[in-house]
Amino acid sequence: MKRRLRTRWYLVVLVLTLTTLFIGGSSQQAFGQALLNISVIDVEAGFPEIRTNIRLLDENNRVPTTVDPSMFDVYENGQRIEEFEIVESQDVPKLVALHVESGLFSTAGRDYGVSEIRSSFGSLVSGGYFATGTDTLILTERIFVDNKDQTVVVIEPTSTGNELPVGLGKISFDVINSDQGRTEGFKGLRDVLDLVDDTAAAGNIGQSALIYFVHNINWPVQTQQIQLAREIGALARDRGVQIYVVHANPKGEFPDPFELMAEESGGLYLNPSKDDNLIDRFEEIYLDLNSQSQTYTIRFDSQLVEPGIREIAVLPAGVPLDQAQAIGSVEVNPDPATVVIESRPRVERVPNATGTVLEPNFTPVLARVDGWPYPLKPGDLLSAELIVDGFVEETIDNPDPTTLQFTLNVSQFDNPGSTEVQVRATDNFGISATSDRTQFIIDVSPLIETAVDEEPLVVDPEPEPAPVSAPVSAGNLNIATLLPWILTAIMFLALVAGGIYFYRKIAELGSGVARDAYSRGGVREWTKTILGGSTGGKATVFATLKVLKGPSDLISEVVEIYSNNTTIGRDPAQCDILLYEQDTACSISGLHCTIQNDLGQFFITDSSNNGTKLNSNILMRDVPVELNHGDEILLGDLFRRGALLRFEIVDAAWSAEEDSGSQMKAPVMPTFNQEVKAQPEVKPQVLAEPVQDRDKTVLEFADDETENIDLPPNVLPSEMIPDIDDDDWQNKLA
Repeated sequence: MKRRLRTRWYLVVLVLTLTTLFIGGSSQQAFGQALLNISVIDVEAGFPEIRTNIRLLDENNRVPTTVDPSMFDVYENGQRIEEFEIVESQDVPKLVALHVESGLFSTAGRDYGVSEIRSSFGSLVSGGYFATGTDTLILTERIFVDNKDQTVVVIEPTSTGNELPVGLGKISFDVINSDQGRTEGFKGLRDVLDLVDDTAAAGNIGQSALIYFVHNINWPVQTQQIQLAREIGALARDRGVQIYVVHANPKGEFPDPFELMAEESGGLYLNPSKDDNLIDRFEEIYLDLNSQSQTYTIRFDSQLVEPGIREIAVLPAGVPLDQAQAIGSVEVNPDPATVVIESRPRVERVPNATGTVLEPNFTPVLARVDGWPYPLKPGDLLSAELIVDGFVEETIDNPDPTTLQFTLNVSQFDNPGSTEVQVRATDNFGISATSDRTQFIIDVSPLIETAVDEEPLVVDPEPEPAPVSAPVSAGNLNIATLLPWILTAIMFLALVAGGIYFYRKIAELGSGVARDAYSRGGVREWTKTILGGSTGGKATVFATLKVLKGPSDLISEVVEIYSNNTTIGRDPAQCDILLYEQDTACSISGLHCTIQNDLGQFFITDSSNNGTKLNSNILMRDVPVELNHGDEILLGDLFRRGALLRFEIVDAAWSAEEDSGSQMKAPVMPTFNQEVKAQPEVKPQVLAEPVQDRDKTVLEFADDETENIDLPPNVLPSEMIPDIDDDDWQNKLA
């Protein structure tokens, strides 16, 4: 009995496992089919950015309401793009085909009135749903004429809307004429779909739709009609065409094939009554038609620097590249910049008899760079080289993007003549630009020759008598005698004054800089100017910010956070961390966001104009959000000079109180309501002159001039402790 129960239990587990796998497989398959149709409208290249405009249709042949980058894979010349952005773009040009069934008893002109029908069709243009000069219009009719059932093109594909009333006037909408033969309506729909497909392929068409005006289908029998309607709807869906059916039968007879065809293609079915305002019912179609014109733009930076054709493939995530159907191409020609040598000196060197050069051996070489295929900022130019007679003479790393300054050593040229000089600049994409060859003229005068067999005549000059020192007395003192003593006294006084000033400056830095390190000490010392000043000492590190994306010269840099309140932006008067200079055009605001430390719990508050994202979630302005270890912070827009930072909490900044048995961790730096503890050891600081061009004095330091500032090890200066009763303490600390 136990063995039988155990066997049944195994069967239950097996069934549940297979059910889970089946459901999971079905979900993946359904997700893979969520984007049934992706069509590339066009590709634009403004190196290095590539823009691909696409139209998306889901499994119902409708534009999806939500789009996420994880739904796509993007390839450039077969190479997968890891990072790209997808945004909504403007409505695309559309193609609208109006098709009228004019066989015997197929059009209901007598039910609605010919003028009402023509006005309803004409409202496509008069109502502003058709953009003249942009959209394309086709008018066709299925008619029995000359003993033949055929599709007639009344208006060839045109972008001129005023042709529609003329074309509608050619259609009689007459259903009483007994001479009119019956038509096979579904064949006419196939003809129109072929015409729409050919027209869309030949032009810049993003959206295609077919509006079908019909009373009844007289052939074949209804069971076959349903099958043919399903096939027509599926064919339209595969081609990305939506069919809108106006069933002009007030009695609503035999609606099944028309409803099925509209639903299968992702369009709409309308059956207006005699009392309906026909124009209003047509506008339902036009409004839905415009709602399906939404497109999207995929943007990314090209991973190739060579000029040529870029084939951009966009396909649903997980679909192999060889199955991609949405492929567009564009020619990219990232032409290099223009480099012009502006200095063309004539170098003259005159050696003497011993070969010593009497004239300078160096001459400047100045070059101008402009015309890069994309805007350059400092740091974008990778290197610049001075080439002399085909050999690299001097290399400059990360030079100025517009002006290059070299120094040419001409001492190597011993013979008169000329030398060829070139300047080559290379940007961070590896694109190089080289100047034309410039001739530098070198004039070398010959050495002074002397006879070998004759000794030069040397005449010893007569020795001058030694000066006789006269005794100095009060009567013969003059300015010349006192001048050395006066200069010595001035130098002594200057040294004394410098020592006093130096001593006072040490004392001032000992308190003022350390105080600034506490109140605005959240910024690590950087030699790069765009990240602000120094911390003023080695304080406790609470956390760090690593630059993942942003300014190229700051990527992978780590900023240490010491302060309980750290501001980030590009305004030096408001922020502790500056990612761009204040006058740089970027998407980071003057005061972009604030990171706060509250007893070891961190919060971030957005105060920007261009937004802040925390782990891809948009933060509400002025609302603090908890910040955890490893979170990624996106400031602004990366495509408009934003920055991506990773926040990490430093374990060394916390100490466990083992003696008391508490498991709580607290920061070493005291908060405003805590008793003042020992001040951390102060890091050697750099002395510099104060800068007075801001609201308060800020000390700026050079890298190679440092002095020690000693503070008592267990005393925190009283100026650094905020008064909790003073509501304005934050402004004072700022």
